[in-house]
Amino acid sequence: PTQLNVVGEQASSIGPAQVLRNLKEKLPQISWLAEGGGSASNKIDIPDHVASVLAQPSAPKREAESDERTERIRNRAKQASEDAMKLRGMLIGEDDEKAWWRTQKSIPEGGRVVTKDDPLTVIVAGGGLAGLVVAAAAHAKGMKVA
Repeated sequence: PTQLNVVGEQASSIGPAQVLRNLKEKLPQISWLAEGGGSASNKIDIPDHVASVLAQPSAPKREAESDERTERIRNRAKQASEDAMKLRGMLIGEDDEKAWWRTQKSIPEGGRVVTKDDPLTVIVAGGGLAGLVVAAAAHAKGMKVA
């Protein structure tokens, strides 16, 4: 018994969990399977290929918590909310009605030539992490993204 007068036993239950416990107890136990320290490669926290990427100068570095860092993050969040309130970077009214993503484009059969002046156009539905990554990647490749 522990200090709380609890005996170290598995709580009794019925159903699938109990069936599995009973089955495991009845299986033969092979002692040599539990011997040794295991493979050294299983003890590595970060695989070599990940460590090499994280060692690059351009890789993001963890920054310890500090009052300055906390203030910087709070200011970024405050600025983002102020920008959203002002609809910064968004179109309203007539500008929105004439936006390229609302304009029907006539494309000849077989497609069109993609040029720097008339790039591929992409509309990303969803603003989650995956949508933001897709939008950033498409924009980096020169596509018009909304």
